[in-house]
Amino acid sequence: MGATSKPKNPNDDLSTELGQRIRALRQSKKMRILDLANQTSLTSSMISQVERAGISPSIETLKKIGNALNVPVSYFFEEKNDDQDLANDLSEASVQDSGKNSELTASS
Repeated sequence: MGATSKPKNPNDDLSTELGQRIRALRQSKKMRILDLANQTSLTSSMISQVERAGISPSIETLKKIGNALNVPVSYFFEEKNDDQDLANDLSEASVQDSGKNSELTASS
């Protein structure tokens, strides 16, 4: 008999989008997977699997990743109109991060 395909799991799309957002944000901050792993106490293998939608991370794991990337967990699930919105958000996050660093340096 012919091969049958498994029904599509709607969570697959969510996991793929989640992984893409994490990867895009990590790369926009010039972080390697190993850097993120060190900051989150997760393994680089686990982060790679999350980014490739190989596994679905727990809320606790998302909190660790969000904290390391300076975004709330909700960021990973926000509706985006297109890639340009995501690029704009990442750019704004980078500007805010550099502003915080300037404030810390000025107050030291």
